[in-house]
Amino acid sequence: MNMNLPTSVLKVFEILEKYDEDVFLVGGCVRDIFLNRKPKDYDFASSATPEDMIEIFSGNNIRTYPTGIDYGTITVLIKGDSFEITTFRSDGEYGDGRRPSVVEFSRSIDEDLKRRDFTMNALALNPRTGVIDNHNGIKDLQSGIIKAVGNAEKRLKEDFLRAFRAIRFANQLDMDIENTVRIAIENNSNLVKNISNERINEELNKTLTSGNDLKYIEVLAVLLKDVLPEFCESFKTPQNHPYHAYNVGEHTVKVVNSMKNTLELKLTALLHDMG
Repeated sequence: MNMNLPTSVLKVFEILEKYDEDVFLVGGCVRDIFLNRKPKDYDFASSATPEDMIEIFSGNNIRTYPTGIDYGTITVLIKGDSFEITTFRSDGEYGDGRRPSVVEFSRSIDEDLKRRDFTMNALALNPRTGVIDNHNGIKDLQSGIIKAVGNAEKRLKEDFLRAFRAIRFANQLDMDIENTVRIAIENNSNLVKNISNERINEELNKTLTSGNDLKYIEVLAVLLKDVLPEFCESFKTPQNHPYHAYNVGEHTVKVVNSMKNTLELKLTALLHDMG
C-alpha cells in the first residue's frame, strides 16, 4: 500500500487534529490507495460539525464553501486543491430513493461507515492511527468481490444509483459482484426511475471506458430497458445467418470490446446495431 499523500491532504489532518477533532480519509480514495492506484480526489470524514469546520479553517486562513451543508459537507481549498469534508453521520430513510430525508451527525466514525454502499468503500484511513475496516472491505478487495455493507436489498433500495456503481466498479476494477447484490439489482430494476438520465449517462460512459472487457453487461441491459430499450432487446434477438455466431447483444459487446478506449468509439460500437 502506497500512502504517499499530498501535502495539502496532510494539512487537513494537521489542522483538524490540532483542534482535537477526529478525521479520516474515506470512500474511493482509500480503496484506490489499497489497490495502489492514484486517487483522483480525496474525501474526508470528521467528528467536527460543518459550522466548527468553517470556523476552524477560516481561522487558519483557508477558504471554505458550504457545498452540501444540509448533509454535513463543506469544501475547503488548500494550495489549489479542493477537498470535501463531511461530518460523521447516520442517515434516516431515503424517501425519494436517492437521498436521506434526515441526517443525524455523530461523533463516531464506526456509525458513519455503516451507511456506505459497498464494503470496499467502507474503509477509513488516518496516516497516524491507521485503517478502520469494520466490514472486511480489505478482504473483499483482495478477493475481488463487490459486497454490500449489511443487507444488499436495503442498500440498493436506499439509492439505486448504487446498482450502476456496482457494474461500473466491476468493470473498472475487474471485480465480481457478489450474488446477493446482483440479485438485488435485478429484482429492483424498476427503481431506475428514481435516477436522472444525467447520472445514468455518467455511469454508463465510465463503464464503457473502463479499459477492460465488459462484464455484467446483460445486467446493465436490464437496468437500461426504459432508457435504451433496443439494447435490452438485442440480447433476445438472434442472428440466423452463417456469418454471425452470436445474438445481437453478444455481438455488440464483442464489437465494443474490440474498439480503442475512447468514449466516441465505444458509444459508436454500442449503438451500431440498435436500429
